[in-house]
Amino acid sequence: MEFEERIDWSAFALWLSFLLYRYGDRILRTKGLIRTEQACIALNGVQHIIYPPTHLNPTQERLSQLVFILKDLDPQAIYTSLTTLFNALGIAWCPRMSLG
Repeated sequence: MEFEERIDWSAFALWLSFLLYRYGDRILRTKGLIRTEQACIALNGVQHIIYPPTHLNPTQERLSQLVFILKDLDPQAIYTSLTTLFNALGIAWCPRMSLG
């Protein structure tokens, strides 16, 4: 998934916690670079575990990117869960999803 908008880190972390609790056994790897208002945050995880995020200096990078390696899980379920939570929180945005 790619996001042009800066991400609300609290909402994103809440969503990621829910996602990994529910589907962690089917999410083999999580990697990403998330742009917030304050910093860029590098994510790296294996199944239910996300290693401590690395806070990087803000860059001119325009996109946040999030990649999952999945087993027996429809990527659309991840996309739908993220957009549903953000919409419920009043955060209007629409990430792009590509399958590869």
